[in-house]
Amino acid sequence: FGPGSSGWSPDGNSLMYVASEDIVDRFQVIVADLGTGDRTVISPPAAPGGFLRSAGVWSADGESVLYVSEQELANVRELFLSDREATQSLKLSGTMTTGGRVLRFESTDPSVD
Repeated sequence: FGPGSSGWSPDGNSLMYVASEDIVDRFQVIVADLGTGDRTVISPPAAPGGFLRSAGVWSADGESVLYVSEQELANVRELFLSDREATQSLKLSGTMTTGGRVLRFESTDPSVD
């Protein structure tokens, strides 16, 4: 584990994880500052009965996170982008039918040709 893996921020100062700390069985993406111990919930909770696929992937600059969640409806896994300060969560995938899901996304470093 370390900078460059999905949980660690690119600068290595924060760790992103999934937990149901605030609402039982309603998982959220959380970022913990390793220097201060402060934590920021950066995603809304998954829908009742819904699932949060993983902690997600950091952007290269460490300012945002991509994650897959059943955030709006159970059994509908969609792709979301949230900024590190939790001021905005944006659905990137299109409208899906019940049972529809994002299975995978690729992330690449835009600075690499």
